Amino acid sequence: MNTSIDSQRLPQRLFLLDIFRYVLIFAIVAFHLYEFTFDSDAFPIEFSKFLLFDKVSFICRFLTFGGQSLIALSVFLLGFKQIDNSKLIKLFLIFALGYVAVVFSFYDTEHRELIDWDLYPFLIISFLSILILQKYAFLVKHFCIIGASLFLLPYRELAVAVTEPWAKEALFGICHNDHFTSWPLVPWIGMIWIFYGLGELAMKHYSVLKKISKMEVIVYFVILFLAIPQLRYFGSVPVSSRLYCFVQLAPPLVTASFLALTLIVIRFSLVHNINQFIGNRKYLNFFTLSFWSQNLGIAYIVHLVYIGWVSDFKEVYLAKPILLEFAFFGCFVFVELVYFIFKIVFNRSVFKKLSPGTR
Repeated sequence: MNTSIDSQRLPQRLFLLDIFRYVLIFAIVAFHLYEFTFDSDAFPIEFSKFLLFDKVSFICRFLTFGGQSLIALSVFLLGFKQIDNSKLIKLFLIFALGYVAVVFSFYDTEHRELIDWDLYPFLIISFLSILILQKYAFLVKHFCIIGASLFLLPYRELAVAVTEPWAKEALFGICHNDHFTSWPLVPWIGMIWIFYGLGELAMKHYSVLKKISKMEVIVYFVILFLAIPQLRYFGSVPVSSRLYCFVQLAPPLVTASFLALTLIVIRFSLVHNINQFIGNRKYLNFFTLSFWSQNLGIAYIVHLVYIGWVSDFKEVYLAKPILLEFAFFGCFVFVELVYFIFKIVFNRSVFKKLSPGTR
C-alpha cells in the first residue's frame, strides 16, 4: 500500500504492547489449561494453596477478554506497520492449512459432521477481509463504520432468522444447551475492521500521537475509572467451553469497557517518551525478546501442544494442586525452550519469514 508516511519515522517496536501482550497470554494459558483439564464451570485454580497463584487467579478473571484484546493488538499493528500483501497471504494460507488439519483430525466420520466454528475459520475470514482492505484502501473507513455498527445490532434476535445451524454458528454463534460457539463473525469481525483502521490512522498521524497532553491523560483515567468496575462481570466466568458465550453475551457496556481498556493501552504505547522509557529498561527486555512477542502465531501453537499434553493429568492435579501450578508456569518455560532450540537448529531467518510483521 502506498502511503505518505515514511516507515522509518515509526518506532520499530511498541514496548508497552509487548508487556500487555504477555499479561494477556497469562490469562489465556490459564484458561486453556483449566478448560482442557477440567472443562468445569467452577474455577479450579481456587483450590490451590500456592500463594502466587491466587494473584494469577485475579488476573485471569480480570482479563477474561484476553483473546479479543490479543487479536485486536495484532490487527492494530498490521494496520500500523502496513506489512506487504505477501506476508498477509502467507498468514492466510497458514490459517487455512491449520484449519484443514484440525478438520481432518476431528471430522466425525459416523455423523458426517465438521468440527464447530472456532478461532481458525474466524481468522481466515478476518485476514481475507484485511487483504481486501490492503488492496482497496478507500474501503477502510467504510469497513470501520460497518464494524462499529455490528456491535449495535441485535444479533441475538437476528440469529433466530437463520435456520442453517452452521451458518448461524459462524455468523452469530450458538449459546444454548450444550453447544457453545467461540468467535462468531458478528460482532467480532467488526473489531478486526475497527482496530485495523485505527492502526492505519495511527500510522498516518504518528507525529501527533507520539505526544500526549495532560488533559488527554486525565480523560483516559476518567474512562478507566468508569470502565474497570464494569469488568466485575467476569468475576463468575466459567472455565469451560461456556466461557466463549459468557464473553459473547456480555452486556454492551462490559464489551465497550474492555475494548476501551485495550485502546487506552495502545494509545499510551504510541507516546514516544513512554516507549523510550520502557525500551531503555533492560529488565523489561524479556517481554520483547520472548517467543510470544517475536512470533505469536507459532508460540500459540506450541503452547497448545503443551497444554494438550499436561491436561491428561487431571487426577494428579486434584490430589496435589501445586502440580497444576507447576504445569501452568511450565508452559512459559516450555515455549521459550522450544524457541531456543529452534534458533539453534534452524536459522533465525526461519522465524523472520514466518513472522506476520506485527511487531
